[in-house]
Amino acid sequence: RCVVACAGPYAEYGEGVLRACVECGTHYVDITAEIPWVETMLGKYGDEAAKNGVSIVNMGGYDSVPPDLSTFLAAQRMRADGETLGRFEAFIGGDSGLPTGTVNTMVAGINQVKGRVLRAVTLGACGTPPAPAPEPRAPYAPKSESSTMQRNLMWSLVPGFSSMGRQVCAPHFMAPFNVHVVHRTAAAEGYPGLQYRERLKMPCGPASLFGLLPTA
Repeated sequence: RCVVACAGPYAEYGEGVLRACVECGTHYVDITAEIPWVETMLGKYGDEAAKNGVSIVNMGGYDSVPPDLSTFLAAQRMRADGETLGRFEAFIGGDSGLPTGTVNTMVAGINQVKGRVLRAVTLGACGTPPAPAPEPRAPYAPKSESSTMQRNLMWSLVPGFSSMGRQVCAPHFMAPFNVHVVHRTAAAEGYPGLQYRERLKMPCGPASLFGLLPTA
């Protein structure tokens, strides 16, 4: 048995479903990209899920699976040829829309930041109340991948010209999340320390002149 949870924002709606799956011995899959929520859930329910034989699969949506699966298949192919995958670039088309849940998650995040800023400016008179003490979190990607992951994230957020793809690229909005996904799989499947770039393809023309800036 498996439950696929597709209703976000998961920080608002997700925990009850995940908890019920863990308690009932049912595998759980979602399509979230809310890394803090995922790490909190792994910290709260990860041990119990393992004890009950329950698999918790986060980031199972179309935004995250293609880059992760493509990287994994490339690593497998190179391993079969006696080589190790050292660098992978994912190029994402710019014609996809945003699901409603993703939009709601982004709006909620913006509102939280605005609330904290307002509270700081008004010395606590207005804005978001202080957050409760954070719950224990388990890192989604292993700590051994942290330094490489941060470098990959930085370069994925820089617009420019990709020498590998030979095309102008912009930052992809899912890169901050998918970098975690790719590194989690890389560490588990034997190709850690991977250089990973996730880029949004840009059309040719005057609007893409900023791409003359080379990036790593």
